[in-house]
Amino acid sequence: MRKPKTWMEWTPEQDELLETLVLEGVSHRQIAERMERSLDSIRSRCRHRKIRKPRDDVWSDEQMDFLIRQYGKHGWTFRRIADELPGEPRRTRLACKDKAVRLGLTEGNSRGHTQKIPKIYVERCLMLAMQDLTTVEIAERLGVSPAWAMRTINRSPYHAERYKEREPIRRGHGQSIRRKQEAA
Repeated sequence: MRKPKTWMEWTPEQDELLETLVLEGVSHRQIAERMERSLDSIRSRCRHRKIRKPRDDVWSDEQMDFLIRQYGKHGWTFRRIADELPGEPRRTRLACKDKAVRLGLTEGNSRGHTQKIPKIYVERCLMLAMQDLTTVEIAERLGVSPAWAMRTINRSPYHAERYKEREPIRRGHGQSIRRKQEAA
């Protein structure tokens, strides 16, 4: 009886069978049972021989064009792209993200690629913050979320410090505007 971790040599016939089964779409677990090898052994050999399952992700031109057109636009997250993607088959959020990475639209797994906001918005956000507008007012003017406005302000140490120092002024200004609106 062999120990479970003992290495077994691969014969050319076994390599050929492994490649055939993988290309037919049989799962690694099923191959391991059939060849009486461990799952790790099958995965390792596939990696070593560069054998991969065929991808069933052929995107239509219509879907590719839609992804490229909408990617990076303000408000277009991968979830929204997946929900509104035309044609069949339906795609998931992760499928859209993976395709964008493979097309080179995004740099890996950074969170910033889910919603690209032009640099001019960052500059305008900081400018409006220095005019003592609240994050809600900034968000309304720029068409972004108040959380994004706050994160943008906090990314700049200078602006974050100044914004906190002037909070009492913003509160007083906001209250005076509300009083004027109530009086009118």
